Amino acid sequence: MRVWTEEEAVRFLGAAKSSRYYALLHLALATGMRSGELLGLTWDDIDFTAGTITVRRTLAGVSGGAPVWQDPKTAAARRRIPIDPLTVEVLRQHRRRQAEERLKAGPARQDHKLVFCTRSGRPVIHTNLYHLIWGIAKRAGVPSIRFHDLRHSHARILLRQGVHPKVVSERLGHASVKLTLDTYSHVLPDTRRRP
Repeated sequence: MRVWTEEEAVRFLGAAKSSRYYALLHLALATGMRSGELLGLTWDDIDFTAGTITVRRTLAGVSGGAPVWQDPKTAAARRRIPIDPLTVEVLRQHRRRQAEERLKAGPARQDHKLVFCTRSGRPVIHTNLYHLIWGIAKRAGVPSIRFHDLRHSHARILLRQGVHPKVVSERLGHASVKLTLDTYSHVLPDTRRRP
């Protein structure tokens, strides 16, 4: 597992601003969602007023250009994640750009109501995310990491900020806080000294 510091994450997002997938990358770092959860999001899963995202399904793959859905990894993975006002605004802007793309493409565009899709409306293929992140990381001057490591970076940043491990565990959709602590204990080296 390789993770970024908060400063590296900020530099990465600065370099990603020009990408049509900026909102996806921002959301990955802001929520710690798994790639399949992110790619499986529909606009119905986002409550802009409450500032929450509900994880109901994951994108397992693509068949004939259509999404193949799967249940979340665990019962705990079905969750509602609070999002901050900046993330809400990033998603609003993304929805406006997507509506413009839909108008330009006309009836040829597929509509699966996906938050993140190609210009033609098709689901994004997981492997394309890895190429995307490597190119942007290089431009940002930060170490290359796997897409899944955005999730780990999110957890590390929260834990370093002093967010309670139980809250981090719930955001990540872990089955237990023990899994979170076992995975990220190296982030909090002083936990053994705490009462």
